[in-house]
Amino acid sequence: MKNYYKCVWVCLLFVAFSGVFTYAAHADITGITVALEDNTASTNTKYTVEFTTGAQVPKNGRIRITFPAGTGIPGTWSAAAVHVNGVGASTVTTSDSTVIIKVNENIPAGTITTIVGVETDSLTNPTTPSSGNTVTVETRARNGSTVIEGPTTSTNTYTIISG
Repeated sequence: MKNYYKCVWVCLLFVAFSGVFTYAAHADITGITVALEDNTASTNTKYTVEFTTGAQVPKNGRIRITFPAGTGIPGTWSAAAVHVNGVGASTVTTSDSTVIIKVNENIPAGTITTIVGVETDSLTNPTTPSSGNTVTVETRARNGSTVIEGPTTSTNTYTIISG
């Protein structure tokens, strides 16, 4: 019986410190917009993604942005090359068409959040001209796996033109 109570105690501690009760799960991200410095196909350019958080994103939480297929994302991306509300990211990881940014400060609920690839050649536009392109944004807890809000797809679209 003593081991049973130890197990319950350990489980309660795990749940309390895992962030399960800290965040309002799946709150709404709103107002996602995307701006490109140059929208020509196959061009290296700077992207700016802006949205309003529906729930707090904690320091060391994650923002996950998925771009359309064919968008060129560097295999490695310097954290200093990505700014969140004017502050350099803690880390940036990439996979296929997704960028995962570990934030360096708390982002309160209701904050208009601006993410900028500060290097001019941060991303490469798809090679094929297209219209109706969108991004999907999701925020996650410090552990990187607990979803706080999203995924939410931008309602505004952008166009890639032929060069």
